[in-house]
Amino acid sequence: MSDQVLALRDHCPRIVAALAAAGRALVCTDFDGTLVPICEDPDDCVLDGSMRTTLAALHRPPRLQVAVVSGRRLVDVRRRVGIEGITYAGNHGLEIEGDGWAFREPNADACRRLVQTAAERLQPLIDAIEGARIEHKELTLTVHYRRVRTKDLPALRAAVGQLSSRVLGPGRLRLHGGKQVIELRPDVGWGKGQAVEWIGRRLECRGEHRVFIGDDETDEEAFAACGDGITIRIGDRGTPTAARYLAATGELSAFFMMLRRALDVRDTVRPAEAGHAGRRGDGEACRGI
Repeated sequence: MSDQVLALRDHCPRIVAALAAAGRALVCTDFDGTLVPICEDPDDCVLDGSMRTTLAALHRPPRLQVAVVSGRRLVDVRRRVGIEGITYAGNHGLEIEGDGWAFREPNADACRRLVQTAAERLQPLIDAIEGARIEHKELTLTVHYRRVRTKDLPALRAAVGQLSSRVLGPGRLRLHGGKQVIELRPDVGWGKGQAVEWIGRRLECRGEHRVFIGDDETDEEAFAACGDGITIRIGDRGTPTAARYLAATGELSAFFMMLRRALDVRDTVRPAEAGHAGRRGDGEACRGI
């Protein structure tokens, strides 16, 4: 946990001004629990139209680029966000796609058969537990238990624990926690943190001008990997986190709007005036959070 987690609302003017003034900036954000509320059924999650419009307006390559980094399959998160030209990373960064380019972590690709084996072994056990479901995402596997009764949770964990060492272990699959999920991912030393770093290099964005925003245990490795970057955890005060800043759920949209206004200012005023005008506008907007 960071020794001093700061409230995002108290530092918006400085952060927004720095990103707007950067020659190249990158805003990476998680999807579930960050851009959209957590849903009882993941299939029900829909990105709000106003958020989609704001994200699309922020994406102004090469000055500022947007990436959505999710635990969902790439094809799934791309369909749900639906913005052309931005970068998408699915399966916790194991598959990445940008404007005219694509990447898939090669060692993870080699683990697809292990993921399939785990799914086949778990399916009958999970089917016996009311409310549980398996989401097979080709490169990873997620066991959802949001709808499982508390008394049935030991049985669910026992089912996952029955997976043999042929499936789990170094060089095979590893178990990861999350918000009422258990995830099985290839043990290849690659996750959201490495993905954000890779995207930043690919888009030629310096570390201090990279932003990562997330809400879950699965985002913590990205917070830790961002170094001098701007890391924002969506959640309540007291949430253990490696992020530098903490924001309430409703504050993210306001933050994006402030950044959009600052970019607009710099696009419409003379360069000598841009820094002063951008800071004035951002300060006024921050008081509205």
